[in-house]
Amino acid sequence: MKRGLLALALFAIPAWGEKVAVLPVSGINVDSSYLAAAQDVLRSHLSRTGKHEAVPVSGTPGSSEATAAQAAEQGRAQGAAWVAVGHVTRLGVKARVTLAVYRTADGSLVYSDQMLAAGPDDLDT
Repeated sequence: MKRGLLALALFAIPAWGEKVAVLPVSGINVDSSYLAAAQDVLRSHLSRTGKHEAVPVSGTPGSSEATAAQAAEQGRAQGAAWVAVGHVTRLGVKARVTLAVYRTADGSLVYSDQMLAAGPDDLDT
């Protein structure tokens, strides 16, 4: 994801060493292999900071974005303090990519942002 979107997300999660669950990225009009790759890229970026233990949540990418309550529940099941939710909607030649981070204890939103992407290469700068 673009540096601004991911960089802010990395620092929105305050505690060092806490586990972050990364849900399968959902999407509309996007190939499932791209959605799986987007989850892996986000997990990889979070892990490489050394600040968090990022764990992927297994599952098949779908078209519906998880609600805060659903995301928090899935994150708690992984023993994570935080959960990251990504969603991609492609319309024509552009895609809107959203990222939200929730606290698993209460489902409260910690961070949210979005960006436009022309293609998969824009997800990993």
